[in-house]
Amino acid sequence: MTTSGKDDKKKQSAPSCAYGSLPADIGEIPKVTSAPDSKGPARSVGVAPMASSAPVGFGPSSFGPSLGFPSTQGTKLGGPTPFNKAQPGAKLAPLVTSTVPAWNVTDESLPKLPDFHPLERTAVFTPHTRADIIAKRVFDCLRTRSITAEFNDEKARAKCVSPENVEFRVRLYRGKGKFDNGVITEVQRRYGFSVCYNDDVAAILDAAEGKSFARKESKPLPLVSDSEDEAVETKVGTKRKASMVRIASDMLKKSKTIDANVISMRSLESLTDSSKMGSSTALRVSTQILAGSEDAGGFEIRDAVLSLLVNHRLVSDPNNVVEDEETLSSLRYSAMAILSNVVGELQKTKPHILQEQGPIVAKAVLPVLLKEIQGAEENIRMAVLACRCLKALSKSIGGSEEILAIKEKALKALYSAQDIGDSRHANLEQEARACIAVLE
Repeated sequence: MTTSGKDDKKKQSAPSCAYGSLPADIGEIPKVTSAPDSKGPARSVGVAPMASSAPVGFGPSSFGPSLGFPSTQGTKLGGPTPFNKAQPGAKLAPLVTSTVPAWNVTDESLPKLPDFHPLERTAVFTPHTRADIIAKRVFDCLRTRSITAEFNDEKARAKCVSPENVEFRVRLYRGKGKFDNGVITEVQRRYGFSVCYNDDVAAILDAAEGKSFARKESKPLPLVSDSEDEAVETKVGTKRKASMVRIASDMLKKSKTIDANVISMRSLESLTDSSKMGSSTALRVSTQILAGSEDAGGFEIRDAVLSLLVNHRLVSDPNNVVEDEETLSSLRYSAMAILSNVVGELQKTKPHILQEQGPIVAKAVLPVLLKEIQGAEENIRMAVLACRCLKALSKSIGGSEEILAIKEKALKALYSAQDIGDSRHANLEQEARACIAVLE
């Protein structure tokens, strides 16, 4: 074979693909995957290496800075996605670095991308940047956006839950081959949906690349119909009028499955949230639940909420116990969210109702609120809601003996929660500070 023929063969062997993407020709995919000897294209793809190699620190400027100097630019994997850019006009948060590392990932402990792991489109590659720097950037983004996370240093994984109850994972990997000089950051959604989720993902990926990320802002949702009555079919050929509260109450009282109870509690979370349902609907539902409405089913809902928070079960019957800890935790979170929404809405618009019913509720739930705030280290999300609920009750019945009895302990717990929020969760820090201002 002539020299020219050898050169032509070398040129043909180099896949025609952009840095960080896949070849346009499907037949060339095996050349950039984790198993070059395999002939089939239907295999997992790691990170596409570059067609030509160059020593780190000696290549063209597009390679980024030399190893050891953090890069402020990364490479999106899988081409452009709707997560790549923040929304126009969004306020940007400056990138800050934690003084105390809460996610201890090092270059030595960072796992390599598995051979048969197809990356999500919501992933970025950041070249020439240490793993601990990427971990700190992601941690700071999660804290700023009030996303609760459990960190696994060995697996370089963060189990996250957004304020809107969307569960997702953030994983860090070491790239392969010529991509072993950087870190892959991948986000995978596991459960739930929210219109804010795309923004959360974009912020996390931007933070991993060293960019300023968009601050969390609430998005107004289209309001549902404000009509109180809805037609509900009960028998063939007949209809009756039933309120949304009554429907949820019937599901709690009559359902024999735990899934229906979870759905009912989640529905009540939304019904009492003015940002989702509008202030008129949230106020009406909150009034029915707290003041009690026999026809609308408010008494049953209030009893279920208090029973979950105080007794850790749906009803007062000691035999009716939720055995699954994860399900019970979800139900108790919904109960705390409902109570927080109810007392917060009534405190703003109908304080006289909260002044009448507040002492009854406070006597039952204040010990629970105090315990949840004291346990902020273990359950930040419950502590945020407990602070919000205590703040609303304190504004309405701050001089009552129920509030005064726990004031000293509550302030001590709130200062501790404020410190935890300052380092891990922005919402907790804000809610604790606001509650302290009311109590003092």
